Amino acid sequence: MATEEWIKRAIQNGKLYEDLPPRVRSVLPVSEWKLKVKEHCIQRGLSYDDSLANTSCQEQEYYEDLLRYYRYNYRLFPYHLSDYVCRVLRVTPFRYYCDLLFTVMREEKSYDQIPNFTAADIVRHVGIGRNEYIATMNKCKAKKLLWRMNKAVVKEHLPTEPQDVVKQPWWIAHVVNLGEVEFRSLAPTELAACTEAARPGGVRLRDADMALIDQLHRRGLIYLEVPIRPDDHVSIPPLEGFVSNRDSERNEDKADPIEIILYAVFVATSARASVAELADILQVELPKLQAAISIACRLGFATRLPNPAEDEEYLNIPNMSLDFDLDSEQLDLTPTAMRASSLGYGIASLAAEEIDDGHSGQGIALVVDAEVTSYLMMGALSPGLKRHSVTLFEGGRVTGAEVISELIFELDASVEAASGFEGEMQRLAGYARALATSLRCIRASGGARPIELLRKESLAGLAPAAAARVLSHAYVAVVPIAPLPYPPLPLAPNRPGPTNFGPTAEAATPWVQLALYTAMRSGPVSVVFVCGQRLWRLPPQLLQCTHALLWPWNMDAVRAHVVPVCWSPFLLFMQDMQNRECKNPTASNMSWIFMYADDIALVAETQEALQEALAIIDRVFIQWGMHINIRKTQILCLQSGTQTGDSSEQFWLRGQPLEQVQMFKYLGSICSADMSMQPEIASRLSRAGGAYHKLSRLKVWKDKNISVKIKVILYKVIVQSTLLYGCETWAVTNEDIRKLEVFQMRCLRRILGISLLERIPNAVTRAQCDIPEVANLIRYRRLRYLGHVARMGDTRLPLQFMFGTISGTGTRGRPMKSWNDYVRDDLEAIGLPYNWRRKCKNRDEWRAAIKVLLDVPSP
Repeated sequence: MATEEWIKRAIQNGKLYEDLPPRVRSVLPVSEWKLKVKEHCIQRGLSYDDSLANTSCQEQEYYEDLLRYYRYNYRLFPYHLSDYVCRVLRVTPFRYYCDLLFTVMREEKSYDQIPNFTAADIVRHVGIGRNEYIATMNKCKAKKLLWRMNKAVVKEHLPTEPQDVVKQPWWIAHVVNLGEVEFRSLAPTELAACTEAARPGGVRLRDADMALIDQLHRRGLIYLEVPIRPDDHVSIPPLEGFVSNRDSERNEDKADPIEIILYAVFVATSARASVAELADILQVELPKLQAAISIACRLGFATRLPNPAEDEEYLNIPNMSLDFDLDSEQLDLTPTAMRASSLGYGIASLAAEEIDDGHSGQGIALVVDAEVTSYLMMGALSPGLKRHSVTLFEGGRVTGAEVISELIFELDASVEAASGFEGEMQRLAGYARALATSLRCIRASGGARPIELLRKESLAGLAPAAAARVLSHAYVAVVPIAPLPYPPLPLAPNRPGPTNFGPTAEAATPWVQLALYTAMRSGPVSVVFVCGQRLWRLPPQLLQCTHALLWPWNMDAVRAHVVPVCWSPFLLFMQDMQNRECKNPTASNMSWIFMYADDIALVAETQEALQEALAIIDRVFIQWGMHINIRKTQILCLQSGTQTGDSSEQFWLRGQPLEQVQMFKYLGSICSADMSMQPEIASRLSRAGGAYHKLSRLKVWKDKNISVKIKVILYKVIVQSTLLYGCETWAVTNEDIRKLEVFQMRCLRRILGISLLERIPNAVTRAQCDIPEVANLIRYRRLRYLGHVARMGDTRLPLQFMFGTISGTGTRGRPMKSWNDYVRDDLEAIGLPYNWRRKCKNRDEWRAAIKVLLDVPSP
């Protein structure tokens, strides 16, 4: 492990293989070193020419592997590498995202698995959002072959041409490497545009024909660069088109560095700081920050403020598409006029945030937490407030004088709209009213200083020192709401920085609250435990408590939420926190298995009995601080004869009706109302096929360096175990057995490289892999489970259920073959129809008797 860490640091420091110590080179071959170097550079999205990648592989191989890694990890298109990816490889963002969507759909993953920025860029280029993705996925599932998602089927339902992308006049167009056929097919005007774009540095869009540029861009003949210079100033407008899915992996090796910097840019960017100053504040390399800001501007989540020298040059160009009217008679471009104008968002929206505002460029921040943000999102009764809530939640702050004014207006509008509501909406309206009042008071007392709304959790992604620099540079005063969640803001009275009108870091410690409780002789029951103390039982002071707040000793940990007290889990949770606080090595040995506490099945013969059982268990759960999730609770009525499987009466829990379904999944197996095995068999085939093809995509089955024996072991452990999960309780028909056997033989033939045209018998194939028939495997597991239950005591419920009988008479017609009937046939097949009870009492003897089912006969 130490050697691995040393090698990783050596790669990060840019060392060559020849610079490694002899002891490291003795255990690390050159080929393995080159592989590690390439993986490191690909994970961090480094350029081939500016990294150690140029010592490990060829340039084309490197960029092809990089695109493959980005696609399988759902990363943003590598715009910062467009000079090779777009120009040489001729891979456009549209083609890249179509392949990425196929990768997601082939694995049948939900739309939420696509990271936020990637999903936003997919909408921008492909036009596939959440609703379109779900519709396309349903169409593809209807046409997929067996368990595989065919690429041709997916592409049939994806757009064939990219969407029209919004472009800015300061962007730069470059031409790709054109082939001879493409070059000869160009029209004279297109050839002239490509010639201009082929010059060193490309051509700015304001100097080209935009209609012609759009046409060439859709055909993939040019690619666009969004230049960001160190002296540029950038602002973050309200987020439009942001897709709230998930962040990418936060693991150091898998995290997308661009996405991490993008979230930091959302929090720290200010029109008063240049890009170079922002890099110094965040302690980020300037080229990486420029690449991240370039992507933010490309996605429309950031706006580059125009350089005055450039403004005079291109604002007077006719027919230029900008965000405001460019009539020279009406537009005054002097700083005073721009500061007094009201031109909406974009370039002129920062008039109140000019760099020379007379107050050292520092504003006042009202700091809120995620709870306030959630209240705004739930209580937003206007689209404008919803947009600002998304900006606050995803971007981390709402800034700009006009934006704050609009936010106050939208808050007042939501409060007025909620005046006719009752209950929870009135409570949410109260939060909106309080926030609007707070913003008005701060704006009235802050003079001409700009006001910002800052979400405290957005600073958590920054190092404490970087967060302190952001606060010190951007604000002259900070007004937090109380109480803010732990940890406190990185501000201290003995260090330079903005004035903090909220509680200090010392006030956020438990000792201050304990001192207040002692001085006032009032407060909740509080118990202090020594760090690392082992708890064998719940303290008597907490026996009568219904809720508890756990506060760790380690002040760097996240403050725990209020949790209902369920004694055993609460005691384990408290003990685990104690162990982790003192770094107890035995902390990992704690068992967290609660015997399916969240997955319980109640069985009853009549509706009245089930309704009574529901009431009893709900009452007991409430006494222990637990609650049944009504939305996840379902009723399944088993069919019998001509019954429909639906109850004529409704089941109720705490006054709410429960959903009745025809099937549901319990412990990984599908239970059907008609007691049919077809849904379960189909589910097993689909999951096993997915497991097989995941290994196939890794080229495990075709790898000649892996022996057939290892491949068969992998098949048994991963694929076969998934295929036959829960088969001990199956009552399958011959048709079900045939489907399972066909699947297994298909997999084995592909592992051995056997074609159907060779007409090799299945028995020969099974003998080469030493795998018995699926029917015998099911019989073996069924009889093994029979012996396990038969060895239980007579009072055990599984034994009573297995050998119990149901009273009454059945309906007309031949009864369905039960599990016991299949077991009886299995016993007769191995010659144990009568004396099996005696043999199963001895486990070793029983397993030896049924092991004959696993023998693979010679062909």
